[in-house]
Amino acid sequence: MKSKTLFLSAALLLVCTAAVFAGGDQEGTEGSATAIKVTAPGTFPIVEEKVTIKVFTQKHRLVEDLNTNRFTGIYEEMTNVHFEFDVAPQGQGEEKRNLILASGDLPDVFMYTGMNATQMVVYGSQGVFWPLQDIIDEQSVHLKKLWTEKPFIKNDLTAPDGNIYALPQGAECFHCTAQRKMWIYQPWLDELGLEMPETTEEYYEVLKAFRDGDPNGNGQQDELPLVGAMASGAGFSPHAFIMNAFQYWDDSLLIIEDGNMRFSANTPEFKNAMKYMKRLYDEGLIAPETFTQDRTQLKQIGENPDVNILGSSQALWYGTFVTNFGPSERYLDWRVVPPLKGPDGTRWAQTATFRVQPHTLVAKDYEYPEVLVRWADWLYSVEGNRTANTGIKDQDWRWAREGEVNYNNIPATFFVEPHVLYKLQNERWLHTAPHFNSRELRQGGATSQEIIEKGQEARLYKWTLEFYHPYKYPEFMPNLIFGEDEALEIGEIEPALKDGVVSAIARFVTGELDIDGDWSSYLRELDGLEWSRYVALYQDALDAKMAAIN
Repeated sequence: MKSKTLFLSAALLLVCTAAVFAGGDQEGTEGSATAIKVTAPGTFPIVEEKVTIKVFTQKHRLVEDLNTNRFTGIYEEMTNVHFEFDVAPQGQGEEKRNLILASGDLPDVFMYTGMNATQMVVYGSQGVFWPLQDIIDEQSVHLKKLWTEKPFIKNDLTAPDGNIYALPQGAECFHCTAQRKMWIYQPWLDELGLEMPETTEEYYEVLKAFRDGDPNGNGQQDELPLVGAMASGAGFSPHAFIMNAFQYWDDSLLIIEDGNMRFSANTPEFKNAMKYMKRLYDEGLIAPETFTQDRTQLKQIGENPDVNILGSSQALWYGTFVTNFGPSERYLDWRVVPPLKGPDGTRWAQTATFRVQPHTLVAKDYEYPEVLVRWADWLYSVEGNRTANTGIKDQDWRWAREGEVNYNNIPATFFVEPHVLYKLQNERWLHTAPHFNSRELRQGGATSQEIIEKGQEARLYKWTLEFYHPYKYPEFMPNLIFGEDEALEIGEIEPALKDGVVSAIARFVTGELDIDGDWSSYLRELDGLEWSRYVALYQDALDAKMAAIN
């Protein structure tokens, strides 16, 4: 394939990459050479004569060497496919990937390189990668079954032109669908005779009691009622939870109503949420370090020696601010605060659907994309996933026996041997291999009674289902894909706009900006950050996504 390099602006680096080159047709495998014959779908080996595929990937921090890895040898013997690896050092995968794409001298396959859906579409539409949907339909067994059972996998990867240019990676982490949970230290509620708060006003009263009531019993006013870690991102700031008592809020700064996008950071509800949070801050209920510290510093507070001083914090799970199975055993005493009801009765949980991203893409110059699809297909089965991620069946893992249960105390699917630890090793590929960890797979492992009683998964699942999903917002933000021109604009607008809003939240709450007096100037700042164009770009992408999948 003859190529030319098309250099994009630096802004596109935020959502795309440094370059795109065009060429080739989009006719699936009709133009492929026929010298290599694949066997019937679902059988091994994949090809009768051994073939070599050149693969660019990046180093996984817990995988020593893909060339000598045990799974590499096992799967090569099973498939008759040999991989010739070009492995970027950990943390340098994106940079090296961009250089390779800019050069036009491509490997056969890009695997586990951090490419996002927009990048996939930009390069795919330029003819860099094979469209794979027809090949998957013809050559796969397990992946085709998976996305028939879970249509969102296919939908997330479908480009506006109707093509799918990548094999998926993802996980159905149920408790992760409610990322912005608020947590509270139950022993303090018990000590002070308080109930779990249900409204913003009740939460305010609880935080005051934490401040004044000496719930840790050391005779000092050292309790920190509410602490976050905004330096580690919005997921560690109280605003993302509290805002949902005033209006629906997620990190996109957008709300979908009847298929229409609107901006959420310039509304009267947003302003009222700022006033509530400033009230907490002014009364010493939100610790000032919330706006400057990172999650490591937050955990130091959560694991304060001798006595607990942390009363409440927002995070996906309590392991962010205390040590799971740690010697203090404080991890056992944290509970989720259900979504709070605001002054006008608003009560939402920031929830999201499961997300899928590109994992493996086949360069259009490679003549046998069907070989790669066949190679990857088994890895989307339970047995293939466990072998690539856990190890050898009946040595590192086995099918569950009668009577063995998972963390929800229902029959398990498999059992992982105790010697298999998540540490640096050379036995498995982990996420370097194509994978989708379905909800059934994540919940399929047999476990002990101690894990059922003390482990996080059962509790996180139960609390998410019981307390957060009843208040989930009905119109989820889907996994949107932008075209090349739109990606350029999003890359220029989105980072500055989000940074501007998060910065303004901190300044409003701490009093650096006056919520009423500086409101007009804040709105003018948003205008300068092109919030209305941002909304329009997302609206167009949403309309295109709905058209592509319907």
